[in-house]
Amino acid sequence: MPTFPLDTGEDVRDKIDWEGGIWNALCWGLAADDLPEQYRDDWRTLVKLYDELDERAADFYARLPPENEDEPNSLLPAVRQPDA
Repeated sequence: MPTFPLDTGEDVRDKIDWEGGIWNALCWGLAADDLPEQYRDDWRTLVKLYDELDERAADFYARLPPENEDEPNSLLPAVRQPDA
């Protein structure tokens, strides 16, 4: 298991690999501030894109007909809740 701080590119690669890849590292919330400075801007961009895709995927899935007409779609985890 990689330990913090992540000081080098090799440390970052080890952490991402340990999480199961970039997608999982994004999902589990690896923060840009935990990375060496030279990787932070790119990681923030990936986080922004991931968040947008996650929201759009949840919206898309919510519009599909439910498996059981009496229950809403619930297969996607509720990462974001719409504002009430």
